[in-house]
Amino acid sequence: MRLKKCPMCKIMVPGKIRTCPVCGSEYTKFQYFKMNILSKCILVLLALLVVYNMVVVIVFNRTIKGYVDNPPKDISQVERLKKGYEGLNFIQKYFVQYSDIEIVERDFIDEDEILNVENQTCEVRFYDGNRIGVYTGEFYDEQPEGDGMFSYYLDDGTLCVYEGEFENGEITGSGIMTFADGTKYVGAFEDGVLSGNASVYNPSGYIIKKGEFVLGKLNGIATIYDDYGVEIYSGRFNSEIPTKAEYVASCISATFAQLEADTDNYVNKNLKISGVITEIAIQDDMTVLYVMNIAGNKYKNICFNYIGDKGVNIRQGDYMTFYGYCEGYRQFVGGAGETQGGMFVKTYHVE
Repeated sequence: MRLKKCPMCKIMVPGKIRTCPVCGSEYTKFQYFKMNILSKCILVLLALLVVYNMVVVIVFNRTIKGYVDNPPKDISQVERLKKGYEGLNFIQKYFVQYSDIEIVERDFIDEDEILNVENQTCEVRFYDGNRIGVYTGEFYDEQPEGDGMFSYYLDDGTLCVYEGEFENGEITGSGIMTFADGTKYVGAFEDGVLSGNASVYNPSGYIIKKGEFVLGKLNGIATIYDDYGVEIYSGRFNSEIPTKAEYVASCISATFAQLEADTDNYVNKNLKISGVITEIAIQDDMTVLYVMNIAGNKYKNICFNYIGDKGVNIRQGDYMTFYGYCEGYRQFVGGAGETQGGMFVKTYHVE
C-alpha cells in the first residue's frame, strides 16, 4: 500500500484517502508533486550538459593559460588550439578567453624579424575585400603587423588614411581612420570596420556617433548627436536604428499648428507627428521623402526621411504617425519637380 505523510500531524496515511483520519486535513493539502520518469531524465541530461560544458571550458582555459605561461615550441600546436576553439559551441566560446589565444600566437613573432618599412605598397584585408595602398610601419611575414599607417583609395576614388594597429595584414585593433572630406572613425576596428567601442566625427570635427559598433553599424548602447555635437538620443541601437520602445518614449507630440507657430522650439528634438501623406517625393540621390502639407502651402510642409524598417508600405493618402528627429527647415524637390520647403524629420519608426 502506498503511504503519504500528513504535513499537519506527520502521521502516515494510505495514499488513496482524501482526509487525514487524525487531524482532518484534506487530501489536496498534503498531496505532493510526483516527477515522472521523462522529467527526471530531462533534468539529468540538462545537468550533464552543464557539467560537460563547464569541464570543457575549464580544461580549455587551463590549456591556454599553460601556453601563455610556457609558449609551445611548434606553431602547429597554436594552430590546433585555434581549430579547437572553432570547434567549441557558442556557450563554451563565451567563457573561453580567445584574447589569450591571440597572445600565444603573437609569442611566435620574433621581434628581430619585425621590419619598419616606409611607403611600401602592399595589400590589406578588409571585411568587404582587399585594398592596395601605401603602408608605413611595422611589417612581419610580408604583411602589416603592429603599429602603422595605411593610405588607400575608396571605390569612388577618394583617399582614406588609417593610422593604428594591424594584425595579420588586417586593420584590427585601436586606430583612427580619416576620410578625404574630414570624417573620422576613432576607436576599435576589426577587418577594417568599426567593431567595439568607437566614435564617429563629421568633417567639421563634431562627434555624431558614439558607442558599440558591430560591422560598422551601431549595435548596443550608443549615443547619436546633431551636426554640432549636441546629443540627440542615447539608448540601445540595432543596426543603426534605435530600438522602438525606448525611442518612442523619448518623442514629444507636435501638431502642424505648433510647428508653424514656434518652429525653432522643435528643432533638434525627437518628435511624434501624425497626419496624412500628401506627397511622395524621390530626390536626385534616390532618397524617398514622405510629405505632409500644411494648409496647401508648398513652402509649409513636413518631409520625413524614413530610415527605419524598409518593409513598411507607405502610400499617398495614408494616415501615418512618424517618430523621428527634427533637423530643421530644408528645401527639397517635390513630386512634380518643383522646389519646396519644410521641416525635415529623420524618421526611425512609423505606425
